[in-house]
Amino acid sequence: MNGHEYDELTADEEALTSAEEAIEFHLEGLLDEGRELPAPGAVATYQALPEYAGGVWASVEAYLND
Repeated sequence: MNGHEYDELTADEEALTSAEEAIEFHLEGLLDEGRELPAPGAVATYQALPEYAGGVWASVEAYLND
């Protein structure tokens, strides 16, 4: 190992980081437009929908700037 491998994100970690950034950007955009944020929903609700069958599910945290 060259010592840098621990600093590099795996494809899964990179995907989760991108998802966090996209969610934060979307939520900040809604707030900037004066719109309400959507209420959180249960993952099971979406997992039960046929269009999401076989999907991969993950949970990320999103933080909004003050």
